[in-house]
Amino acid sequence: MLRDIKGIFEIDGVHCLVSVSYEAARALKLAGVVERDEFNSSFYTVLELPPLSPEQCADMLVARSAVQLRQRQTDLDAKLSPTEAEKTELKRINALRDARRVIAPDDSGSDLKEVEKLRRSPQVAVLVPQLVAFEHRQRVLARAIGVLSGGNARETVQLYGTLTSAATFADTPQTAVGELMCAAMAATFTEFRRNAFGYVARTHETSSETNSPESHRQPKTRDPPSPPSRLTDEEKTELFRAVRKVEKTEPRDTALDKLARELVSETWDPRWASELWRAEFEEQWRRLLVRLYAAAYLAGNLPTREHDNDLLRLRDALAYAAESAAVGWLLLEEPPFNAPPLPSSAPDEERRVAASSR
Repeated sequence: MLRDIKGIFEIDGVHCLVSVSYEAARALKLAGVVERDEFNSSFYTVLELPPLSPEQCADMLVARSAVQLRQRQTDLDAKLSPTEAEKTELKRINALRDARRVIAPDDSGSDLKEVEKLRRSPQVAVLVPQLVAFEHRQRVLARAIGVLSGGNARETVQLYGTLTSAATFADTPQTAVGELMCAAMAATFTEFRRNAFGYVARTHETSSETNSPESHRQPKTRDPPSPPSRLTDEEKTELFRAVRKVEKTEPRDTALDKLARELVSETWDPRWASELWRAEFEEQWRRLLVRLYAAAYLAGNLPTREHDNDLLRLRDALAYAAESAAVGWLLLEEPPFNAPPLPSSAPDEERRVAASSR
C-alpha cells in the first residue's frame, strides 16, 4: 500500500503525520543498520512520545469524564420530550456540576456570589463531600490503570472504560484498587486462554517444491518432524488451571501477590511447554506474569502521589516488558517491588525427555 501512495509524501508544503506502532518506529530508527524497505524509505523523522505518568493518566481520564458528562447534559437539554428517567438524570447531572463548582470555583472570581448561593443549598451540601470522596477514589483507580498500561494512553482509556463500566467497586480506595486489579487480571488472562485454545498454526505449502523434477533427482531423506499446529491437551489443561486460579482470586490480604509468585515459579519456564508454546505463546504469557506481579503490588500499595517515584519505576518495568518480559521482571526484582528471582531454565536435554515422554 505504501508503495502505491508514497508519492503524496513529496508534495511541497504538505506534511504527513502518521501514527505507527513501536515495532515500526524501531524499524525506522534502524534504517541505517537493517535493509531498507518501503516503510523506512517513506518516512524521515520519528517523533517518539514518552509514556504518560500516573498523574497524567489520571488527568486525562478525569478530563474525558467531564467532557462526556457535558455532552450528556447537552443531549438531554436538547430533547423536546424527555422521559421521567431522563429528567431525573438531567437533575442529577446539574446537581453534580453545581457541586463541582463549589469544590473548584472559577479562578477569575466572576461567579463567587453564585458559588456562595450554591454552598447554602442543602442538596449541594450533601453532594460535595460525596463527590470529593468519589473523585479521589476515581483518580486512584485511574493512576493504577495508568501504571498497569505502562503509560500507554490508548490502553489506559480502554482498560478504564471496560473495567469501571463492568463492575461497581468499593468506596474505600485501597479496596477498590484491589478489586480493580483482580478484575483486570481475570479479564486479561481469560482472553489469553481463549486465544491460545483457538490457535491453529499455519502450515507452509511445499507441494510445488517436492513435486518438481529437480526434487526427484535428489536422494530421498526423511523429513524432520513438523512442530504441532495446536496446543496439546496437557498444555491446555495446565493453562486452564493457571488461568482459573487468576479468575478465582479475591482481593484480600496478599492473595494476588502469592498467586503471582506461585505462577511465576510454575509456569515461567514450564516443562510441559511444546515448540509451539515457546514459539507463539511463551513471551506473551511471561508478559502477563509481569503484569500480574505489578497488579499485586498496586493492590497492596495505594497508588497516591506520595509514591510517584515507585509508580514511575513500576510503569517503566511494564513498558520494558513489552519488549522483553525477562528485562521487565529484572526491574521488578529491585526494591521496593522485591520480586523473586526467576526460576532457572530447564536444560535442553530435560525438555527433550519431557517432550518425548508425552
